Amino acid sequence: MELAAYSWVLPLLPLAAFAVVLATGRKLPRQVAPALGITTVGLVFLASLYLASFTASGQEFQASTEWLKFGAVTIDFGILVDPLTATMLVVVAFVSLLVQVYSLGYMAEDDRFRWYYGAISLFTAAMLGVVLSNGWLLMYMCWEVMGLASYLLIGFWYADDKAPPAAMKAFLVTRFGDVGFGLALVIMFLTVGSFTFETVFHSVETHAWAGPTLIACALLLFMGAMGKSAQFPLHVWLPDAMAGPTPGSALIHAATMVAAGVYLVARSFPLFEASPVTLTVVGTVGTITAVMGALIALAMNDIKKVLAYSTISQLGLMFLALGTGSWVAAMFHLMTHAFFKALLFLGAGSVIHATHTQDLHEMGGLWRKMPWTTATWVLGALSLAGIPPLAGFWSKDEILLSALRSGQTAFLVAGLFTAALTAFYMGRATLLAFFVAPGPQSKSAHAHESPWVMTAPLVVLAGLAVTVGLVGSPLMGYAFAGFLGEHEAAEPSLILAGVAVGIATAAIALAWSSYLKGFFEPDGYFRSPVVTKLLSRKFWMDEIYHHGVIRPVIWVSEGLRRTDNAVVDGVVRAVGWVGLRISAVLAVFDRKGVDGAVDSLGNSVTEAGEVRRIHTGNVQTYLMCFVVAVVLLVVVFAR
Repeated sequence: MELAAYSWVLPLLPLAAFAVVLATGRKLPRQVAPALGITTVGLVFLASLYLASFTASGQEFQASTEWLKFGAVTIDFGILVDPLTATMLVVVAFVSLLVQVYSLGYMAEDDRFRWYYGAISLFTAAMLGVVLSNGWLLMYMCWEVMGLASYLLIGFWYADDKAPPAAMKAFLVTRFGDVGFGLALVIMFLTVGSFTFETVFHSVETHAWAGPTLIACALLLFMGAMGKSAQFPLHVWLPDAMAGPTPGSALIHAATMVAAGVYLVARSFPLFEASPVTLTVVGTVGTITAVMGALIALAMNDIKKVLAYSTISQLGLMFLALGTGSWVAAMFHLMTHAFFKALLFLGAGSVIHATHTQDLHEMGGLWRKMPWTTATWVLGALSLAGIPPLAGFWSKDEILLSALRSGQTAFLVAGLFTAALTAFYMGRATLLAFFVAPGPQSKSAHAHESPWVMTAPLVVLAGLAVTVGLVGSPLMGYAFAGFLGEHEAAEPSLILAGVAVGIATAAIALAWSSYLKGFFEPDGYFRSPVVTKLLSRKFWMDEIYHHGVIRPVIWVSEGLRRTDNAVVDGVVRAVGWVGLRISAVLAVFDRKGVDGAVDSLGNSVTEAGEVRRIHTGNVQTYLMCFVVAVVLLVVVFAR
């Protein structure tokens, strides 16, 4: 209990590492920045293991403190430690720890090595804040800090032409989703008067809050989740986010930003569960995203963008699970996905580090030169493809089973179709990078295995990609579901599992026959112009945004600018001209009238004072004037 009471310190540890890097800059010794980052997140990971055991024993902890008070209204901030929190803490801290260790090798030669670790630490701190919050307001604040950290990481190589636009795109698209999150907070506060989970959930459970406002609030929260978790149509930022360093991409795609949206819906699930409409919307958006992301991944030749669209697709599956009412299945897949997707991204980073290219057609034959990277990548790819007994099989099967149990046939078919596409595009990427003979454009000739500081995290993640799914399997009594409080485990469907595995195996075999054996034309599906345009142009989503959003905004902005120049500035200039004319008239009146009268009075006084000229001071003159005056008087009055 004692450590749980101090769990609010956990986000402050990596935040302190960021503050030190920010305050000292290049004055900080080069190796101190990674030491601070790795040490702080290592401490967080150890604490998260304790908190996981703490909640596994049936205990929870919640504490709040008053933040603002105005009138009768009080706003509290606090922390909540429960099984869902503990699960996310372990995933976030562990993946962040391995990413930071891996980055020691990958980013070793970068000039901004210190700042990279500062940004990673800020990112981790923000996600920890999101996870530990006991209410939506504090979560929203940490949510926004995470958006800032993603901007810093995606635009890390700002001298590259692609990085700044990608960072800005991610920032603006996710901000659009965050508008929905913010509006949900307004509705929540006006309706319930609180932001804490406990108070709001109690209002929903007692039906004190229901109806359209509850539906609107849930959908607006989902809008925020769509932005962070890259759901259709707000998915367009995630592939461009590959402009940042690959370890940063691994953190974004595996355990932090994109996982935040799924966590938000899972944490807010009582709000969604109260209305079937919201669950239908969530499931439908997730289904569209899952299928679309998998289809586009087929057309990608950039190894990181294959994984980016794969992430979009897998996140879609998580929302599909949420739409069927199974937040436990969604969180199970989030956990397993965090490990095998981090493995794949770091494996891609190892390949890029060795070949200095991201193009799959410029690779080939790497299994001979990079055996550790190859072996771990294959395990991650098979786990993603859903091959038993690897982790991805158990969590993907749980999602399909939730669709089957809920009677959502469309969701089930879409899930199976996505599984087939996933197995195929991962088979394609694996074969092109590691097993196909190098072509004339290949850059594999001088490739070599990455240093141990990069391969060791790959081995650890590969071990988890193999084993971690067992905690949610019937072999361990559905321990993961029980840990999260779902004590009634559904019976597995061997038929459904067999169909899913058969589809995935057939897709891998098709990829093997096409790209390695040449039985079928590689990328033969691109022979159709329709398919080529549809997939290579990514369903024209960027063009739709450009012509439907960006250009209209530019046109409106240009119209407003011209209106401002012609109308607003014209009125201002007209008022100014009239003022000048009036001022000129008043100036003439002032000079001729006011100043003239004053000047005339002054001149009169001056002229009256001219009598001084007859005062000469000569006595004889005064006497003569006196005599003359007397004579004149005598003459005048003597008559």
